[in-house]
Amino acid sequence: MSSCGINSVRSRDNMGELPARIVAATSSAHKLAELRGVAEGYGVRIVSPKDVAAELGLEALGEIAEHGESFDENAEIKAR
Repeated sequence: MSSCGINSVRSRDNMGELPARIVAATSSAHKLAELRGVAEGYGVRIVSPKDVAAELGLEALGEIAEHGESFDENAEIKAR
């Protein structure tokens, strides 16, 4: 599985409970599907930054160009 930055966030659902939610720092549909598959059965919901932006009524950020020569360089570009 590809690694990506992950931040844990909790939010209230319609029932007032606090379900576990992880915001995966990726917009890759493939990576999100892979992470959701891993999290299945653990009571945690994997969401993307676009999901969070939509939930908050904000405009999602655009894609970040990955022009580094390695995974590490691209991760550093995205972290900035």
